[in-house]
Amino acid sequence: MVFTFSNIREILTMKLVGTEILSELGRNIYAVRFIGKLEDMREERSKIILTISDDKNKIQAVFLPRLAFGGANFEVKLQQGKVYVFYAHLEPQSKLCYIDFFAELDKQSQLRFLLGMFRTYFRLAFMGDKLAKS
Repeated sequence: MVFTFSNIREILTMKLVGTEILSELGRNIYAVRFIGKLEDMREERSKIILTISDDKNKIQAVFLPRLAFGGANFEVKLQQGKVYVFYAHLEPQSKLCYIDFFAELDKQSQLRFLLGMFRTYFRLAFMGDKLAKS
């Protein structure tokens, strides 16, 4: 699965169009990666509800640790206030963001992410619908 570079603002605009999940930019954003600061984390039964922000926008996300790579033995090492790259898939009917996995952000991975995001939006701005359809 290819995770599209995105941001919280674009994720909040998701809607189901036919069989695709599209953003207001017309991009298919079923599987996304985005940077966010973990604001809050609470456990409910077998899931963890995360509140993630980018200083301007907030999103509620669901993480299911038992479905993570380590299964039932997976240890959640998220800390409030830290910045992560979240890899997620979206459910537009109920406006949910399901976190598949995450990685703590260091300077090098942040630079890689921002470069990928810049390339994505640059191509969208100058190639228009060609990128949105691919």
